[in-house]
Amino acid sequence: MGTVNSCHNEARIQFEAFQDQRHSVGNILRVHSRDMEIDYRTRLTAMLDVTRFLLKQGLPFRRHDESTSSSNRVVHVPDTSSHSLKMAIDALFVQHGLSLSRLRGQGYDGASNMRGEFNGLKSLILQENPFAMYVHCFSHQLQLVLVAVAHDNFTVSEFFGYITMIVNISGASLIEVLGNVYDDASYSANKGVAAGLIEKMESYQFVFVLHLMKYILGITNELSLSLQQGDQNIVQAMSLVRSVKCRLQDFREDGWQIILEQVNTFCELNMIPILDMEDNMLTRGHGRRRGQLITNFHHYRVEIFCQVVDLIIQEMNNRFLVVSTELLGCISCLHPRNSFSQFDVHKLIHLVDFYPEDFCGTDYLFLEQQLMSYFYNLRDDPYFSSIDDLGILAQKLVETEKHLVFPLVYRMIELALVLPVATASVERVFSAMKTMKTDLRNRMGDEWMNDSLVVYIEKDIFSTIENEQILQHFQQMQSRRIQLPPLVPTRQSSQTSVMENRSSIKWDKGKALEF
Repeated sequence: MGTVNSCHNEARIQFEAFQDQRHSVGNILRVHSRDMEIDYRTRLTAMLDVTRFLLKQGLPFRRHDESTSSSNRVVHVPDTSSHSLKMAIDALFVQHGLSLSRLRGQGYDGASNMRGEFNGLKSLILQENPFAMYVHCFSHQLQLVLVAVAHDNFTVSEFFGYITMIVNISGASLIEVLGNVYDDASYSANKGVAAGLIEKMESYQFVFVLHLMKYILGITNELSLSLQQGDQNIVQAMSLVRSVKCRLQDFREDGWQIILEQVNTFCELNMIPILDMEDNMLTRGHGRRRGQLITNFHHYRVEIFCQVVDLIIQEMNNRFLVVSTELLGCISCLHPRNSFSQFDVHKLIHLVDFYPEDFCGTDYLFLEQQLMSYFYNLRDDPYFSSIDDLGILAQKLVETEKHLVFPLVYRMIELALVLPVATASVERVFSAMKTMKTDLRNRMGDEWMNDSLVVYIEKDIFSTIENEQILQHFQQMQSRRIQLPPLVPTRQSSQTSVMENRSSIKWDKGKALEF
């Protein structure tokens, strides 16, 4: 009614606009809010993916200036003397409300400031707490065994010297690379080095030492890998050390023919001349006039094979003397292997003598009977029949609440498990620290470095954390301009949520097709 601009037509237009909910203010705001939420989640997820990559690779976030306010979560010492380290440990214990008198195990590598008999950190702690049992890092001792062989045997030392040169020059397909170096070298010196390395690699002695060391390193490989694990316990480590010693002794008696056959087969396949073991050769280190003649058999069997294996066995016995001490001998009686076949009640009672602060006088009265009850009860229980690890035994005792039935035995198992076998996990932290805090990032604060190191070292655990968990934690840290609702974990719900977030209305040529 009336003209176009009449009051009636204006009211009609406003009424029709009010009825059109798709163009209402509330709906427009709601649609924009959903779009903003989607964009916000997309930006956060992209930033989180980049953050994950940088953390896993140990790369800087803010160029190389990463200084932040320090919370001193990484303990600094003015120097690495034993007294400075002891003061730092005391301060750390006080900070966390701990007492050094409750310390029951300490382990270090072979550095003199750590294990020195008089002024080493070990001795300083033992003076204050004689029950903090010391164990020299097993993985470090194993490394020292192999280093001693490489240093003390001339042939093996020479072999590793050539290996270093070869890897530095090529690092890939050795013979082909060295051949290319020889063909392409512009200086005669480079050609001479390449030709000399090729000649050395294609010699019978090089192949023999290569196969010998490969076999020996294979014997110690499982022990080395096990000692790199963070959850290794003292009983399992002792068992592995004994196994390696037995294998080395068997190899000493029966391994010569095995190595000889492997070497000869390799030489035949690679057209390397095979030596007659009965032929004579000059002893090394003397001129032809002063040298003595020996057979190839004597050189390879006695001077290389036997000497190398004997040296490793000797070093294993010297370095791992700790495994034969009273303490560890008593602890081994706790091992559940083969239905507690190593169980010895008298040795276990003697084990308590090493920890007088953890057992009172009345405990001795009940200890023997509790040990025997524990032995018969677990040996006949099928739930404990297949256990081959002391740590798993402790877990199952807690699961079945038998740690409450046999509290004294469980306390002994706890003391055995806290003895440090290897410091590989600690050394891994220092290696990671060298990667994280370089000279260019020397302004990185302690708190930021500590958090970055945790993620860098525990990459596997960090990978299991979903992005959504991190996003929701980020939202809850403080009030945000946009709050993200948690995503529904199910697949169908997630698809529905995404569709709703994007738009509840589909348009085609300006007309509403469906809601």
